[in-house]
Amino acid sequence: MKTLLVHSIQHCKQTLAQLRHRIAPLPWPAMQQHIEAALTTKPPLKTGQKNHPPGVYIFLYHSFHHDHSQAWARLYRKAATHRDHFLAHLDYLRHHMTPIRLSAVPELFRQGTLERPYFVITFDDAYTNILTDVAPALIRHGIQPTLFACGAFTQGRNYYRVLVSVLLDQGFATTLADHLRQALPEIPWSHEQNTLFTQTKDFYHPVIQSVVEQCYATCLPAAPLRVHMNADELRQLQQHGWEIGNHTLEHETLSALNAAQIHHTLAHNHTVFQQLGIELMPWVSYPNGLARHVKKEVHDWMQAHPELHGIFAGGGVNFRPSQTEWLRIGIGDHDLGQFIQRIELHVAATRRALERQTV
Repeated sequence: MKTLLVHSIQHCKQTLAQLRHRIAPLPWPAMQQHIEAALTTKPPLKTGQKNHPPGVYIFLYHSFHHDHSQAWARLYRKAATHRDHFLAHLDYLRHHMTPIRLSAVPELFRQGTLERPYFVITFDDAYTNILTDVAPALIRHGIQPTLFACGAFTQGRNYYRVLVSVLLDQGFATTLADHLRQALPEIPWSHEQNTLFTQTKDFYHPVIQSVVEQCYATCLPAAPLRVHMNADELRQLQQHGWEIGNHTLEHETLSALNAAQIHHTLAHNHTVFQQLGIELMPWVSYPNGLARHVKKEVHDWMQAHPELHGIFAGGGVNFRPSQTEWLRIGIGDHDLGQFIQRIELHVAATRRALERQTV
């Protein structure tokens, strides 16, 4: 009997230790991690609610395409949205939520006036087709989005993943893999197009931007691209009340950088825009935007700059305020029905994450 009691006590201790481990709070960014986990839960989260609860719904878009888009926009479809789908999203939001500028969101929470659903439109990378394809409708309806921009791209460079899309379409997968192998021989670069495209993100290293640029200049010297808006175009949108935020200097994945590099890419990007005569709002969009794309040093840098707000792209609805962990719903090429379902899924995931954090 004594032996059985001892074993029973030991089992209880082990079970309690496992439970504590399971419910122990995650390190920053805990909320973002909980939401990402909830969104991948099987079976799928239940939806079907009739109304959108009070909160701030921040939507993230990137590039746009349509039947007459430039070739690069049709090829770089990883995070692209059809123009007509976006216009349908916008019409839906205008009828079911209240628009608000991103800069006004913290004060909305401070005042405690979150009595209905609000929406914010944001764009990462400042692609030129934002200006040509969707800006007229936004301006016409008086909606003032936020563009998160990279100083190097505003000055004429192009995001390497767009260049990779064009190189692969033109049959230069082997050449690109060879260039990458010379710079980063420790990575098993593939010659297969889809695999190679995925690797350029999964095996990110800051040198990839310049390596891809060099490969593009060698392979397609007669096909220069202008993918991102320049300073004059950004200023033009600012005159309509649009806001410009910090997206790092060259779209570096922050988790791949050390503390000094994190400081450089964020602080120097701010300086670049100051020199261009463009005032950045005090918000930082973490490139790629998932929990795994940041690290403790990013949090430390943000804590040392309490005037700044940091925003992710891994999902969720803002039912409460934050400084370094604002939530954003990424939108791809979703039709209206998929868009509405996506909102419902993110509401459910956020509620589940909030329950998880209160355990």
